[in-house]
Amino acid sequence: MRLETRSLAGRLVLSFSLLLAVFWTIAVGLSIHVMRAEFDEVFDSALQETTERLASLVVDDYFRRDAGTGPNQVAALDPGATDEYLTYQVRDAYGRVLLHSHNIGTEPYPAPLKPGFWSGNERRIFTIATVSDTLFVQVADSLAHRREATLESALTLLLPILLLLPLGMFAVRWVVVRATRPVNELRDAISTRDGSNLEPIVLQGLPTEIAAIPGSVNTLLGRLKLALQAERDLAANSAHELRTPLAGALAQMELLADQLTAPDDRSRSDRVLEAL
Repeated sequence: MRLETRSLAGRLVLSFSLLLAVFWTIAVGLSIHVMRAEFDEVFDSALQETTERLASLVVDDYFRRDAGTGPNQVAALDPGATDEYLTYQVRDAYGRVLLHSHNIGTEPYPAPLKPGFWSGNERRIFTIATVSDTLFVQVADSLAHRREATLESALTLLLPILLLLPLGMFAVRWVVVRATRPVNELRDAISTRDGSNLEPIVLQGLPTEIAAIPGSVNTLLGRLKLALQAERDLAANSAHELRTPLAGALAQMELLADQLTAPDDRSRSDRVLEAL
């Protein structure tokens, strides 16, 4: 099976791009985790502060109202103007709803009548006790709002990767191609050396990792050049030394062949002449 070859630059670009994407994803995941914790802290702080400031107002408003048969509802000043994520209820010690905001029904919150935070599937509720623990003010924040804020922040971090990752890949490719250019030049210089071209390789500005390679290759080329020259000289000297005795033997054999008359001897002499 033949393995597909890849260039060093292509492997580096692919590896760096994958590492960049993985590290970016990990960084975004950690950022979202920290950001969600910080968001919860900020929202809880705002929820607690809102409850503490609202308690005296809604309790005072409750006592100013006429006692009725059912829970009272606080009308909205400007309904539908903005998104309203906070709702509240005033409950008595038995859990009955005495007063509630306009954007929540008369169904009591599932949170117990215990001061502090409570979390459910849909709401985060903070409870405060007033009037000698006979009235409880509960303010609820929508958890969907918190998830929406976290999601929008996460998208803000994730979307730039769609632009930055291609730019990062292009930048990495540009850097890698420039860094591997001396390697390509050395490869091309070595590939042009053969039996007819044994000149030394002269390249300037090579990185230290491959700076010693041209010297080693030049040493090998010098030894090969000397070996080939010695082989040529040996062949030339051998041919020169053999030419004279062979020529003499050929002349003597021609004279001898002319003097032979027997058919067998004549045939044998022709074979010897052909060999010479």
